[in-house]
Amino acid sequence: MSDVETALAITTRVLVLGVIGAVPAIAFAAAESKVGRWRRRQVDRVRTLRRRLAVRLARHTLTQADEAISPVLPDNGLHTRPLIEQSITRWWHEAVIGLPAGLIFMAFFGYLASYAVEVSEVIRRPLPPPNANPQAGVGDYSGLDPLASLYAGTRDAVLFIVDQAEDLVHRLQQLWGQPWEKPWDTATTLVFLMLVYVVIDMARRILPVILAVFGVAHRKKESTGGLPPSLRSGLSVMFAPAVDNHDEQQYRPVAVILSYATGAARAHQEMGERSPLDARRVSVRGVERVVRRAWKVRHGKPKPPHRRELKTHAAKVVGALRRAEERQYTDEDPGMALKDLTEMLLTIAERYAEGRTGQLLDDVDEIEPVTDRTALRVAGAVAVFLLILFGAPMLGLPDSVTGSLQGIAAIAAVALFFNHRYNATDLVDIFRGADRK
Repeated sequence: MSDVETALAITTRVLVLGVIGAVPAIAFAAAESKVGRWRRRQVDRVRTLRRRLAVRLARHTLTQADEAISPVLPDNGLHTRPLIEQSITRWWHEAVIGLPAGLIFMAFFGYLASYAVEVSEVIRRPLPPPNANPQAGVGDYSGLDPLASLYAGTRDAVLFIVDQAEDLVHRLQQLWGQPWEKPWDTATTLVFLMLVYVVIDMARRILPVILAVFGVAHRKKESTGGLPPSLRSGLSVMFAPAVDNHDEQQYRPVAVILSYATGAARAHQEMGERSPLDARRVSVRGVERVVRRAWKVRHGKPKPPHRRELKTHAAKVVGALRRAEERQYTDEDPGMALKDLTEMLLTIAERYAEGRTGQLLDDVDEIEPVTDRTALRVAGAVAVFLLILFGAPMLGLPDSVTGSLQGIAAIAAVALFFNHRYNATDLVDIFRGADRK
């Protein structure tokens, strides 16, 4: 074979191999392009649905709030504060994604927390040998009883929780003073406590949104129906809704404060409909927690000198809120006190939306700052709980009585240190505007 024929043969083979390699590459590129276009269409569709849902929920929220606030503040209501409306819309845009995500994470961490101790026991101890006769007991099967199964499942769940709690208390008592002698037990206990904290934290953040959505779907037409006034006036937004998304957190204070302003406006409207004996009183403790953290949520971590100024101003705003709240019990006209409280809350929400966290209210220089003693309350509650935990067994009581005494005393300690601090939130009221018409 001549050199020309050899070159032609090599060229032909290269071309054939190139075509063979190019065909799958082209097909893959075409398929990827189609998949990419399909994915983009689906993403655009989901974004459109999310935007529509957020706008719908925001419109409903603002409509119900405006119906309550406009009669109280006809010249200074929501229609004069566009930034509040924009913040509510953006908050809902993030919350509609945060709520399902938060529920999923809460369920996941709850599952981990419920089985953390059990999994550690399985790892440390070998499993029991399998049943030699798997068919034993089959002849005694008498069919499925739904009620009996429900009762048995509920009983087993309660017994499991009690057993895990007793096991946790026993572990804490054993590890006290010797945490390094049993590192596996220490690590397991710490992981379990951490997971329990995560579940509780997620639950308190998500619960108000669940209650709010439930209120939308199940509104009643009776003027006095629904939740009792004592609960309606303050489902505290210590349960901050949705998930820890940065944007959702940034707009959340506006939604929280607006919910309390709506509750104050509705309480003002009810002044003429109810006897003074049945008059509602509005608590703003949930707003206090939002105000204290407003500068941090809105601006991150400013420099220390400016940080001190912001914290001092927030403490003075809390003092102003408490003064306005106390006027419900001292003024001859509680309705005027509620009107002023509504306007004050709207001003705080608007200033926060503007980014003026160092001037949430005017004329607060002469007000005494209110010290935040949350850390001391938590430390006191923990100290009392530990004292009860390790002191109760020294009384010489039976184990069953000791466990019950520890649980009751721990609840009493929390109630003692936090008093009525943790109410529930008025967020449901925004969605239940038709209840009191």
